Amino acid sequence: MYRFNPKQKGATLIQLLVGLAVAAFVILMVERMYFVLRAKYYNNVSALEENTKALELSQAIRSSIDDATTPSSFGMWPWQIKTLRVPGESFNPLNYPPVYAATSLTNLNLSSQVSGTDILLIQGVLASETTTSVIMSSSTSVNIPTNMSIGSSDYVLLADDSGYELMKSASNSTGSSVTVTQGPSRDFAIGSYLAHYQTLVFYLYQDGADEDVYLLTDNAASGDELLQKIEDFQIEYYLNGAWSAVSSETTSGYVDSWYKEVKGIRVSYSVNGKAYTAIVAIKQNNL
Repeated sequence: MYRFNPKQKGATLIQLLVGLAVAAFVILMVERMYFVLRAKYYNNVSALEENTKALELSQAIRSSIDDATTPSSFGMWPWQIKTLRVPGESFNPLNYPPVYAATSLTNLNLSSQVSGTDILLIQGVLASETTTSVIMSSSTSVNIPTNMSIGSSDYVLLADDSGYELMKSASNSTGSSVTVTQGPSRDFAIGSYLAHYQTLVFYLYQDGADEDVYLLTDNAASGDELLQKIEDFQIEYYLNGAWSAVSSETTSGYVDSWYKEVKGIRVSYSVNGKAYTAIVAIKQNNL
């Protein structure tokens, strides 16, 4: 049977106060630790997003440059006739090498380009074949026999030892032919080079309060958003053992230097204020 012992006493007021103080301290430390860990978590997530976005842009540029090629076996086009056969279009990408960067491109007005940023033009052949019939000249639309899969508004390239002609498809290819909006200006004999051609223009677009990297394909009506919230887009090129900022194509000898002398590019950009750089070598088959 339990008996009350008058010597047993409850906690004193001081003990209660000390206990409350200790408990409050523990709660405060746990709270601070929570906020520290939460901030660290969000910082890590933010850094991961920034690094992922920077890597995506770098990889897109690298892959495009790796795929850039000289278009045919008839020689490199700087010394050939390069004719644009696209009604209503004045920008002729064949006036430039497969990999090229500048402050602007003649006859190409990029919508909402961020002032002071640069442009990267990359061109290449997606597929090619040799013609098995004569392609007759035409000032209007014409069907060109091909087994290639070519989408509507894609570029179609014809070439022989006299030069190159760039046309644009009017609709998706049927599997046996593709319709171009305007045929070539001259006849192309059997054994000519026919290609599904592509041009890519990377540039920084002012999208409201944000700046996004846009990708313009085959001089489409508008670009496609590649990555959001990329600040700045500056390009340098490696020539004669030194890096230089890109220039205007009107600079004497500037465009020609990209065919045989420029060996690499360095693209600088920022994500949430953090600077990134992508350095890409230009291989021999790109020159």
